[in-house]
Amino acid sequence: MLTIGTVASQLGVSPDVLRKWESRHGWPVPLRTGGGTRLYDETQVHLLHAVKRIVESGHSVGEAIALALMDSPLADVRHQSLPHVDRLLELVAAGRFSVLRSELLARRAALDDIVFVESFAAPLMRALGHQWALGHARVWQEHAVSAVMRDVLRQSVAPQSLALGNERVLALLTTPPGERHTLGLSMAGLILRSLNVDCMDLGAETPLDELAAAACACRARIVGLSVSRGYPPRALHAYSEALREALPAGCELWLGGSGACQRRGGEHGIVICTDAAGMQRRLGREWQRMDVQPTAGSEG
Repeated sequence: MLTIGTVASQLGVSPDVLRKWESRHGWPVPLRTGGGTRLYDETQVHLLHAVKRIVESGHSVGEAIALALMDSPLADVRHQSLPHVDRLLELVAAGRFSVLRSELLARRAALDDIVFVESFAAPLMRALGHQWALGHARVWQEHAVSAVMRDVLRQSVAPQSLALGNERVLALLTTPPGERHTLGLSMAGLILRSLNVDCMDLGAETPLDELAAAACACRARIVGLSVSRGYPPRALHAYSEALREALPAGCELWLGGSGACQRRGGEHGIVICTDAAGMQRRLGREWQRMDVQPTAGSEG
């Protein structure tokens, strides 16, 4: 157990900052000695470090606390230990990226697209991001794993796409301004292609006016934004509202990735899709009732 002075010193803040967080946000909740001294256990200290990192990425203190608690191993089953993911994390820690690539390629060959993404790719990246938030992983390690995963995801090509009438169902994929993490685009594209939707990956940070023009010219039915956990919620809300207004009629805005849940869904034209099941439900609900037929191959 650590005192407030020790914890504050580790974080590089004053004890008054921790007292203010406690009074304004109801967290952290330290133990108290008989004399009223605050004591913090190891779990709270780890979470406090995570909160500080998230605040430094652009979130408010309240948002950072909510995100850190949401991603706490005690509060979220997504971060419970998974033996196959732990094995991959050990390879990352040891710098054995060639072995990591070989193991992922073997799994990729043995599994269908959705199972691979949801059982290996997404859990590995979530676990690595969680380790970074707690200070247990380096940025370069996350970038190295992203490069390996991107290469592995390129191994799949979908055999067909959906057609609505005489037109393909096309999804344009990109990230919002300031979001440079693009691995989510690769995973989303893999899942959508496995669901027979044609995809065009536009890369990171496509300007809003260019994205709207592309959606109009290509008659896209979906524009998908991949958002990482550290993306500022206020910026996501403002950008998604502006983009929704700029998109042509009949084109939905889909938000995916670990940061998508920061944005409320349900508004007309905005859909939160964070997994394959959600994408499949949306496709079925909106288009399988229409004249949607598979077409062989995808146009280049």
